[in-house]
Amino acid sequence: MTGIYIHSHKGRTPPHWLDPGAVRMTAVGRGGAAHGSCDTQRRHAIRAELGSGVKMKPDMVIKAVVAKIRSRSGNLRLYAILLAFGLVWLFLLDPNCISATEGVPAYTVIRVYDGDTILVMGADGQKTIRLLGIDAPETSKGKGEPGQPYSRQAQRHLANLILDRSVTLEVYGRDRYDRVLAIVYCDRQEVNRAMLQAGLAEVYRGRTPEAFDKAPYLADEKHARQSQTGMWRQGSTYVSPIRWKHPR
Repeated sequence: MTGIYIHSHKGRTPPHWLDPGAVRMTAVGRGGAAHGSCDTQRRHAIRAELGSGVKMKPDMVIKAVVAKIRSRSGNLRLYAILLAFGLVWLFLLDPNCISATEGVPAYTVIRVYDGDTILVMGADGQKTIRLLGIDAPETSKGKGEPGQPYSRQAQRHLANLILDRSVTLEVYGRDRYDRVLAIVYCDRQEVNRAMLQAGLAEVYRGRTPEAFDKAPYLADEKHARQSQTGMWRQGSTYVSPIRWKHPR
């Protein structure tokens, strides 16, 4: 992995880690070679001149580069390249990089009821989650009534995605059954949309919270319909889950 190192002159202590006269920086890879910051002759000169390096934290690297650019000393192009290396390392390569969901409570999925309803366990106890914005085929209610076509496939697919795994929730309130309405994320995947993309759910036809954006969901459903993915293979025999539950 590419690292950013700071070097001091042999036999000298830099007066300050930002002093351009006493400190130089290079981007160093696994083999120790500088990448793209200067030509071969300049790299040899730096190697001969500089001593051993001390690895810096990414935020220190960025501060150093910004300070150098602001001082208008040195090669602007060199430090722009180094800044790019620092940003890539900080946000893409560093395993300790802060994620977008840091601070959001995580839950473990302990049961998948059907293609759009799950049970999770977290520090604040168990919650029944209704995946917002989608409606999966209805499963059998155990009264001798058959489940809707593709209901078992939808349940199994959702279980394969998240059962016994850690998820985070983007909560939009509760429904009339007191289930938590949420967008579910697992490994940066939006699970609600994954069910639509697999052709194992349709966009929910009822009312949804005003803050919820249906547009990408409708686009996912349209694509699955057109490609006849999953339950859309039924063609004209397909029945919407809401019609299945409440036949007219």
